[in-house]
Amino acid sequence: MPPPHQEPPKLGETVEAPKGIMGRIARTIVPVRYEVVCYECEYAFQVSGQIHETTCPKCRARLKGGDYVIDKEWFQPIRTTGNVQFLPGAVLRGVDVTAKDISLAGSTEHGGLHACRRLELWPGARFDITKLRVKDLVVRRGARFILAQAIRCRNVEVEGELNAIIFAEGLVTLRSGGLLAGEIDCARLFVEEGGGLEAHVCVGARSSAPSANVLVGIGRNHSLEIPGRN
Repeated sequence: MPPPHQEPPKLGETVEAPKGIMGRIARTIVPVRYEVVCYECEYAFQVSGQIHETTCPKCRARLKGGDYVIDKEWFQPIRTTGNVQFLPGAVLRGVDVTAKDISLAGSTEHGGLHACRRLELWPGARFDITKLRVKDLVVRRGARFILAQAIRCRNVEVEGELNAIIFAEGLVTLRSGGLLAGEIDCARLFVEEGGGLEAHVCVGARSSAPSANVLVGIGRNHSLEIPGRN
């Protein structure tokens, strides 16, 4: 005889398995946890389940969520704990966009971007480097950029081509097939085999000798400086 119809368990609800030789077994449906980054103070914290509004536990700011996909001209400012994606053909007009993660394949030359966690640059992306605030920067495969102004961030990952002056307090990663040129000052460096490094690189704090922070595959020409070593 088939079991009677039952409603599926809700998040956080404890249910009991049917009786059997193992007796009763209780199981809990654990809610999925998401990282939220406050766009006021950049404090990162976790919440259970997707949210539309929440409060930052550090600065007590009221935060709004929601994701946006933009494929045309955009004239409204955005402040969200979610993600924003600019598709090819999207144009940001004179406003600022703040989000956790931003994916850019359109144009934001006339607006500002603040990626509280990560900014991904795709082929065809156009932007004003003076109007960017990022924590982590990713240059996707096929994208090519020359930045006229130095950029400061936490981590950098290059799959495409990037020529820039970079100050990274964390890890700089160069993927196979990518090219990184210019001047790099970072805490750690990782170059995959086949990555092209054509830059002057300073790894670790200048005031003291660093630990083993450099992992280099078979790349192209590079100048590597390790402070504190002859």
